[in-house]
Amino acid sequence: MPDTPPTTVRIASTSGRLRVDAEPRSSVSVSGSAEITRLNDVVTIDTGSRNADVVVPEGVNVVVGSASGRIRIRGQLGHVAVVSASGRVELAHARSADVRTQSGRIEIGTVDAECRAHSMTARVEVGHCGRADISSDSGRVDVAEIDGPATVHSVSGRITIGVSRAADVEAETVSGRIDVAFPPGVRVHQTSSNERSEDRPVGTDCMVVARSGSGRVTVSAQ
Repeated sequence: MPDTPPTTVRIASTSGRLRVDAEPRSSVSVSGSAEITRLNDVVTIDTGSRNADVVVPEGVNVVVGSASGRIRIRGQLGHVAVVSASGRVELAHARSADVRTQSGRIEIGTVDAECRAHSMTARVEVGHCGRADISSDSGRVDVAEIDGPATVHSVSGRITIGVSRAADVEAETVSGRIDVAFPPGVRVHQTSSNERSEDRPVGTDCMVVARSGSGRVTVSAQ
């Protein structure tokens, strides 16, 4: 491939394990046989039904489409988008992320800005992100630390959110417990109605809209 680093790497996989590693380099490499094409600043890789190890430059945008198979993405990347029908997805570090699976657990380490994630039938875990829009139809959702506003939904599953500063949170589950934790001193207005953030009581720093059809809701400043 040319020495000029691409801005985006697109990977298509029918089935098979896929590993993507970001390294300080300018080129893209793939282990094994795969169809590789480049058009301007975009590299496209089709791995078919084979296992593949792909090495990309740090900071590049990565787009992955997979029918089935585990996906592991390591290193520091730009925007990462993943769509998988079935298979676990692990993402270490991205500037922003949008990860969607029909049946596969999602594990995300760090996302500097916005993190979007949705799994229909599995757990979603996020270590740290700037802001979040996360949902699971049937599975637990855990966000260890978030710096900005969060919207988290689950049809059936527990929701836990750790907020690092004053930020609005919306959390809803039909059946499951909700736990939202803030740092000490943050003054939180808690409600179950669709109030506007600008209408929160004077003297509060942020608002939590939390609803659970059958489960305890806990909002705390620890």
